[in-house]
Amino acid sequence: MKTYMKRIEEYANDVHEMYDRATCRFSSESIKESHVEITKNCAKRLVYALGLHENVEAALKDYHVQSAIYIGEKYDLPGCAEYSNQIQEIRREQRRIHQRNEDIELFDEIIYDDTSELSPEDIEEFYKTFNKHWDYLNKDQQERALHVHSCLAEIAEDREAAEQAREAEEAEQAQEALLECVLCQHTFEGFGHNAEPLSVGYCCSGCNEYLVIPSRIKQFFSSKK
Repeated sequence: MKTYMKRIEEYANDVHEMYDRATCRFSSESIKESHVEITKNCAKRLVYALGLHENVEAALKDYHVQSAIYIGEKYDLPGCAEYSNQIQEIRREQRRIHQRNEDIELFDEIIYDDTSELSPEDIEEFYKTFNKHWDYLNKDQQERALHVHSCLAEIAEDREAAEQAREAEEAEQAQEALLECVLCQHTFEGFGHNAEPLSVGYCCSGCNEYLVIPSRIKQFFSSKK
């Protein structure tokens, strides 16, 4: 396998060397055309060698091999487009692995911090990595992560209980702030209206408009007689 990989690397270097000559601006057009054909032949040999390699994916991870395949793809050579697609998938997988390693590195810092002092961003990052990359954590990280997960659950329960208690207290205060209309006995918010002459105390806006005010008007005109 090493011998074949060595040959693949040599073919890739040949592609680069011939391509550089084919694109040299100081060369004549005839020389360029000649080197283009040589470049194509070198790329074809590379494709053929890759087809015989036992581990094509490992060979395609080599940067020089990748760029040589891209050169062959420019000339629409058979096999280059397929290998180019494989290279793109390899690069995507490499980016995923790199991102996963970065996530786990940050996760490793978070799980050894004081749980009570974690920011909302840290907690969000913790759960993201906990759910997404659990299988890639080592045993110590998994054990510590389970401990942190338990602590965060307790903190969340305490916060929820405190929030429910606060809401209950606010509801109780709001209920205490309600007044009862002395006329219709319904509760209302605000300061209310003087219910005289119909009653002593305060009434709601509805009773004030339809009962108290008409009663006062009637009383006013009665006193004028």
